[in-house]
Amino acid sequence: MSLLLFIFVAITGQFVFQFSSPEKEIERDVFLYRAYIAQRKYGVVLDDIKPGAAPELQAVKMFAEYLSSEDHRDNTVSELDKKMAKNVDVSNTTFLLMASSIFLHEQNTDAALRTLHQGESLEW
Repeated sequence: MSLLLFIFVAITGQFVFQFSSPEKEIERDVFLYRAYIAQRKYGVVLDDIKPGAAPELQAVKMFAEYLSSEDHRDNTVSELDKKMAKNVDVSNTTFLLMASSIFLHEQNTDAALRTLHQGESLEW
């Protein structure tokens, strides 16, 4: 299934998906919430992703928080800097992508590239 068709179906709910593993469900949700972010529907992302959600989804929520309000951007960036100062899970490519996206919005291309350099995803 093409990515655009997948996103359309996921957003409209006109097709029922059955996944073979929880990892695939998380991957589906990551694409779904990134599509909501692209549509500037930050509230949907912020309301749907709960504190106990998977780390990949928490990363998407962090990006939505950053984009949703200019008042919260400094707080989000400082939290991100604290996370980056610790040992980052490089297998969480969603976190690396969302973090680098925040750094790019902050015009910090060096930090964005350093962040992406840690992972091995084909997405970037």
